[in-house]
Amino acid sequence: MSLKPLYIMNKILKINISDIIIDPARESEMITNACIRSIHMRPTGVCQFGDAILIVMEKCNSENYDSKQNYIYTLAPLNSANLDEVIAEISSRYFAGFSILGGFDVKNEKWALFEKKDLH
Repeated sequence: MSLKPLYIMNKILKINISDIIIDPARESEMITNACIRSIHMRPTGVCQFGDAILIVMEKCNSENYDSKQNYIYTLAPLNSANLDEVIAEISSRYFAGFSILGGFDVKNEKWALFEKKDLH
């Protein structure tokens, strides 16, 4: 039995940490806008490489995401001092409708990329 290759379009967004420090709202909006262009995409991973974060995005399809639903993406600091507080903060944001997609360091702070359904 042979398997058919699965072709999924992907895109990688590079965001400099300095740009996040200057204007996290602008960088968050850029991620959101990149997802809702003519081909709907969604972030599937976040990794840090030196002074940049890479956001890996894949084309939405019925198997991996609801392509008819728009999402808002937010880069935000995790304002907690220890691991238990971070866990509580992530849980609190989840109950407010935000899912965490990945974390990274900005100077001496922990930050994360969050996703929330756009209810508009």
